[in-house]
Order: sequence, then C-alpha cells, then structure tokens
Amino acid sequence: WFDLPVPGSIIGFFLLFFLLYFKVIQLSWVEQGGTLLVGELLLFFIPAVVGLINYGDVLMHFGIQIVIIITISTIIVMSITGIIAEHISRRKEGSLK
Repeated sequence: WFDLPVPGSIIGFFLLFFLLYFKVIQLSWVEQGGTLLVGELLLFFIPAVVGLINYGDVLMHFGIQIVIIITISTIIVMSITGIIAEHISRRKEGSLK
C-alpha cells in the first residue's frame, strides 16, 4: 500500500508494538491469539523445511558451513535475548521494591 521495501508483516509487527506500548490497544485483546500462534509455531516451519528439498545440491556442497552459521547465529540470538530478558527482569524487580 505504501510501496515500502519492507514486508507488510514487519510493518504490522512494529505497528502492533507501538499500539501496545502507547496503550492504544490492550494486551488482553491480542494475548490469546498470540499464545495460540506461539503454541503452533512449529507448523510455520514446515513449508520452509519442505522447500529445502529443492536445494539438495546446495546443501550437499555447503551443508557444514550452513550448519555452522546457523549454530553461531542461534547462540548469538539466544545470548542477546537472555541479556535483554535479564536486564528487563532486574529493572522490573527494582521498580517493585
């Protein structure tokens, strides 16, 4: 609609974040749907895994490198997420006292 080079799902994600942050919509309105989607998250990966069948030759040549990159990036994402979650938790604990 705006002809932006950003996927609509990303724009929607940020729009939802800002609407929740500024309390335009309440968390309870979207919480049940979000819980359902997180519970069924594995189903969203099935098309991607099935799509890998088309790239068998690429996996044969670069499989080890791809696994190493995925492992390293997963460790980085988990570490940053843990640090941020710990920071938020400490901040909330400080505000409760």
